[in-house]
Amino acid sequence: MLLLSTLSSLVNTSTTNSWLANKLIKMRGEVYTWIQLRVGNGVNCRFWTDNWSALGSLQGYFAAGSASRQGIPLTATLSDLNRNGSWTLPRPRSEEMVQAQIALTMVTLGEEEDSYEWVVTGTHTVKLFKRLILLCWKGVIYYLWRERNQRYHNHRFQTSYSLTKSLDRLIKDKILSFRRSSPTTSSSLMQMWVATELIP
Repeated sequence: MLLLSTLSSLVNTSTTNSWLANKLIKMRGEVYTWIQLRVGNGVNCRFWTDNWSALGSLQGYFAAGSASRQGIPLTATLSDLNRNGSWTLPRPRSEEMVQAQIALTMVTLGEEEDSYEWVVTGTHTVKLFKRLILLCWKGVIYYLWRERNQRYHNHRFQTSYSLTKSLDRLIKDKILSFRRSSPTTSSSLMQMWVATELIP
């Protein structure tokens, strides 16, 4: 839950976040659609911002600024809108709200806590993103292990900036190595990586 809350609430990257968290934040538009909220008791499921229905983020589904005129607070959870098993909803003021209420009436709250799950759609973009994330994880593990050995055996230390820059170079080199066997994949991965690049 913390991951989705972070992605949806933060607008910009921050030096206080981890390198990987900043990469995910910069790709939050794509990542959001891959994280589906499985509704349980509705206590932590935010009506407007969580991906709990086929409509996705209702805040994005409605026209800009219209959410505040629907009579439902932006911080409302599904449990806030349910009384003794019945939905207490204001009269819909738009076709979008009619669709949102239809989606809501198909939900039954239970006793289990709300939970998030990854949704794999099998699209080419998802496959590329998963491949890029795998490259990142392998690179992070490699450089952390190497840094650990350097500190333990040789008493040599690198700054976090230096480690991040080395990791960035490693991933770019790995992506470029795909060019001969799959130039399209190499190009797509590089575009995706550069679009979220944090190293100036």
